[in-house]
Amino acid sequence: SGKHVLEVGCFEGIHTISCLHHGATVTAVDSRMENLLKTLTRLWCYGYQADVKRWDLEEDAPADIPQSWDMLHHIGVLYHLSDPVRHLRGALSRTREALLLDTHIAQNEGSAVESYQVDDQIFRFERHGEKSVSPFAGVRDHAKWLVLEELQQLIAPEGFKDIRVKSDRAERNGRRVTLWAFR
Repeated sequence: SGKHVLEVGCFEGIHTISCLHHGATVTAVDSRMENLLKTLTRLWCYGYQADVKRWDLEEDAPADIPQSWDMLHHIGVLYHLSDPVRHLRGALSRTREALLLDTHIAQNEGSAVESYQVDDQIFRFERHGEKSVSPFAGVRDHAKWLVLEELQQLIAPEGFKDIRVKSDRAERNGRRVTLWAFR
């Protein structure tokens, strides 16, 4: 209540409504226009209002995205990105208090056979193909699923001292974790 939430990947607005119902101010973003329209429709049907914006998460934030927010609500999106490190660093640098992140990760260190460099750090990943025409996929041809320990090491330097793995589970599409992080 009383917090500003940036919801990454609003999809159909279900989490948007929940955050608003609990008293948050919400900026809801998505890469796909059809998802933004679904969110706006749901908001209208339930009598809520939020700041709904298009943001291709593979790019820098557009000028009309707020400069900061209290909480970063990031569920089911990071594992669709071809450059998850650069995106997450940018979003975390604008997050004042807390992160809720739910994402697929590399099955294990042995499955992360590729790596890429961002600034001065190397990140290992498990490559996954993306069908960009699907509403349940990213907008590039592949995604990078990071190694859990390296994902945690990515969050910590952004000032998050308390990082908790709330769940680590095997799902139909692979290993998935939910992390909470607090400054």
